[in-house]
Amino acid sequence: MKVYYKSFNDFLADASILYEKLKKKSTEHQRYGQVYFNLLDSHRPDIAEKIRSTKLDPFFHDEVKKEIHEFVESQW
Repeated sequence: MKVYYKSFNDFLADASILYEKLKKKSTEHQRYGQVYFNLLDSHRPDIAEKIRSTKLDPFFHDEVKKEIHEFVESQW
C-alpha cells in the first residue's frame, strides 16, 4: 500500500528512517540525498520534477541543504 504524506514533516521523518534502514541493510551505500529524492519522486512527483537536474536536486549529495528542504516544504 502506498503511503501519502499529509505533511512535509511526515515525509522528512520517513526519509530519515528509510535512510538509516538502508544504511544498516544494504551493501550498496545510498546517499541521503538519493533516498530523499527517490522517496519524494515516488510520493510527490510534481515536486520532484521541479527540482530534478537543478541546483536544488539533492540526488548526488550526502546531505540535503536547508534551502532544498525549504523549497520542498513550500511546495507541499
